[in-house]
Amino acid sequence: MNSRDPGYSFLETLIVLAITIIMSAGVGIPALRHIERARRASARTGIETFRLALDSYYIDCGMYPETMQGLSALVEKPVIHPVPEHWNGPYLTRPPGKDPWGTEWQYTKPGSNGYPFEILSYGKNGIEGGDGDDLDIASNN
Repeated sequence: MNSRDPGYSFLETLIVLAITIIMSAGVGIPALRHIERARRASARTGIETFRLALDSYYIDCGMYPETMQGLSALVEKPVIHPVPEHWNGPYLTRPPGKDPWGTEWQYTKPGSNGYPFEILSYGKNGIEGGDGDDLDIASNN
């Protein structure tokens, strides 16, 4: 009579574990690409929301917020010069927060290429410039 316990050997368990990890990686990598695409789409949506709020601010105040006033001027009346007389906000329902990668949104007035302002997300790497997933997302593209 055989005294070995029935069941899987250590080597068989390692082989099954390795196969499972390889199969999971095959599914996980494409899923990460979808997550990055979703973050980029979310950043573009956020920028468009800010752009609409900034246009409403401009209609009421006759100017866009200064760089130092930033996007928070869309939620609270600025106290930094020039203080708009006809501020009728808030123009956003909540503070601007951070971009989908957890980095502060960048707002500058004037913007690049002759635009009155620019809103930027620095993308996945969180620093200016980059290619691919690290490419900046700007309101003026």
